[in-house]
Amino acid sequence: MLLPLTVVAWVAVALGLDTGATLGQQRLIGLGTWLLLLTLLRREDRATRVQVAVVVAFATLVEYVFSGGLDVYVYRLHNIPAFVPPGHGLVYLAALGIGRSAWAKEHAPVLTAATLVTCGAWAVWGLALSPQLDVLGAFWFGCLLVFSRWGRSRLVYAGAFLVVSYLEVVGTTLGTWRWSTHDPTGLIA
Repeated sequence: MLLPLTVVAWVAVALGLDTGATLGQQRLIGLGTWLLLLTLLRREDRATRVQVAVVVAFATLVEYVFSGGLDVYVYRLHNIPAFVPPGHGLVYLAALGIGRSAWAKEHAPVLTAATLVTCGAWAVWGLALSPQLDVLGAFWFGCLLVFSRWGRSRLVYAGAFLVVSYLEVVGTTLGTWRWSTHDPTGLIA
């Protein structure tokens, strides 16, 4: 579990440093994030390194479309911070680390059930109780249900939920990004 704990610690450090960072300082945080990702990847096999590269490439494209283009969410400096692309790779590695850990395997039924219950409750809260309607959260819960039922890596999905939820709470609380108050596409709400 050292890898996931390292990523969780880095998220807190990087996002904490970003709260008052200039663009130049933000780029240095990005450099540190890339260095951490590359260091962690040295211990991984080729297949995992390729998976991380695909995650970083695809997630970066999504960032530029949904934040840079559609303003579904907006980062503090109205850019895509340099730490975000490698950060996606770190999140994937952390989820993978949780999923392949002895602890997760030993507690698989409880971890999977707790993940689904927690995510489901959060989705209901976002649809019915949150001051800001969160349809996207319900969409992601639906994806998690499908992946957990028919996917091959249930513990990785549970790990991803844990890491991404932590990242979401820390990032929005610190003001690293904020979600749009309305659907800029007009397709969801």
